[in-house]
Amino acid sequence: MGAYLADRHRAATEPAQAPSPSASGPRAIAVDGKALKGSARPTAPRRHLLSAVTHGTVVPLAQVEVGAKTNETTHFRPLLASLDLTGTIVTFDALHSVKANISWLVETKKAHYIAVIKTNQCATRRFDTSPLKAGQTRREVCWVRWLTGSER
Repeated sequence: MGAYLADRHRAATEPAQAPSPSASGPRAIAVDGKALKGSARPTAPRRHLLSAVTHGTVVPLAQVEVGAKTNETTHFRPLLASLDLTGTIVTFDALHSVKANISWLVETKKAHYIAVIKTNQCATRRFDTSPLKAGQTRREVCWVRWLTGSER
């Protein structure tokens, strides 16, 4: 317990620095939303924030408040728009695994991504062998590669 508290004190008193990309490989950023405990009031629900932080030594890079009547998906692009993501690996959960967000990351921001894909999303349609229906002009095929710890 003492070592844990000493590390927490050291992290709180020393200036935070993001790890250099050349020293530890490519830069990685996690995007996730959290509801703030203790922020609820009798007239308002808890505040909800969407943040982009570095992996490893956690350094917040960007943060936006998500309104009560919206969701995180609409704040994904504005959160990352000001960051230079060229060559960066961006990780996020299934909520942000929207085709428009992923296309924007790859085509506009020139970033790589690791996303959680749930069974009701694109990955499950890769085995679809049903014939094309009338009026259907294209099929979406997704490729998923499962990596083990030894394939890093």
